Amino acid sequence: MPALLAESTATVLVVDDAEVNRALLTRRLNKDGHRVVEACDGAEALELVRAQSFDLILLDIMMPVMDGYQVLTTLKGEASLCHIPVIMITALDDVESIARCIELGAEDYLPKPFNSVLLRARINACLHKKHVHDLQQRYRDRIEEHNALLELNARRQSEENQLVAHLMAQMMHSPGLRDEHVRYWISASELVSGDLVAAARNGHGKLFIMLADSTGHGLPAALNLLPINRIFYRMVEKGFPVPAIVEEMNRTIKQQSPPDRFVAAVVASIDATNRTVELWNGGVPPPVFCDNAGTVKRTFPSTSFPFGIVVDGFSAHTQIYQWEGDGQLVMFSDGLLEAEDEHGIPFGFERMAAALEGALGNERFDHLLKRLHAHLGGKCAHDDVSLLMTHCMSTEVQP
Repeated sequence: MPALLAESTATVLVVDDAEVNRALLTRRLNKDGHRVVEACDGAEALELVRAQSFDLILLDIMMPVMDGYQVLTTLKGEASLCHIPVIMITALDDVESIARCIELGAEDYLPKPFNSVLLRARINACLHKKHVHDLQQRYRDRIEEHNALLELNARRQSEENQLVAHLMAQMMHSPGLRDEHVRYWISASELVSGDLVAAARNGHGKLFIMLADSTGHGLPAALNLLPINRIFYRMVEKGFPVPAIVEEMNRTIKQQSPPDRFVAAVVASIDATNRTVELWNGGVPPPVFCDNAGTVKRTFPSTSFPFGIVVDGFSAHTQIYQWEGDGQLVMFSDGLLEAEDEHGIPFGFERMAAALEGALGNERFDHLLKRLHAHLGGKCAHDDVSLLMTHCMSTEVQP
């Protein structure tokens, strides 16, 4: 018979009213490397079990004060003790006695007189079973701890997302976005959008607008939008021009964001008095200016890196366009162009331009959204989608 595994070395309680039997079992167990504690009756055994930890109990049935059946019933009835495996020791050879032991929760039984080979085999089997049970319990405990940690992190992330979503919602309540010449729409692929739009007028009535698309989705993307939103409104209020605004935004994002995080954006000012658009584009699909008939009169391609990529090589160069008749300046994130139908076909620039041409000026925004939703066919876009349309009038506009 092979020796006991090291992992099976155990602390064993031997309970028997016969001293000779206790001595025999103790000597046999010590020889196999186990630590043994003895009890001469059931009451003493319960006191010991409640005071210290045991890996196995060898329990005689016929004892004074409290017999083995009573001890076993008590052990299996207490939550803190019921996990300890018990091998019953019995001189009874009737099936009913053995069956009663098993029914009361004993793992096994040993007949008297003891057979050394059988004794070792049954103790080995019982300890191995307990070892496996303990391992499984530890794994279950670890899984429960891991799941609890995941749940806690999920709650924290949900709370953080809700906080940022609240901040984003507050940012979208700017008075400038309620300007009668501004229409916008944002659809988030997650709880928090990585896209942002902003609008404000300076002290001279010039309208400033911004559409920004941060790297990624959800909370990490949204966090990069908070500083540029603050910079936009503060610097417009103080009368700074577009180049100064975008330089400050780029410097801030470069300083505060990880290397792999950046923000594509377009920032523009609209001067109704001089009928001009001054626009900076860093990584956003080309905005378009279309007349009231829907004809695209001018596109504004990207001429600079997005915010947060470089500082020394950053270009704040703007593009200037002077319109002749009324029209609309249309800005959109790449999520709009990349929105796919059920066949994986993107909406694309051509469909977007066709939608602009398919409606009158005051209906153009709603018509474009209707065409986009029809293309998606009820699906959600896989990326954040944002759209910003500004009516450019030929007459002077007062704030």
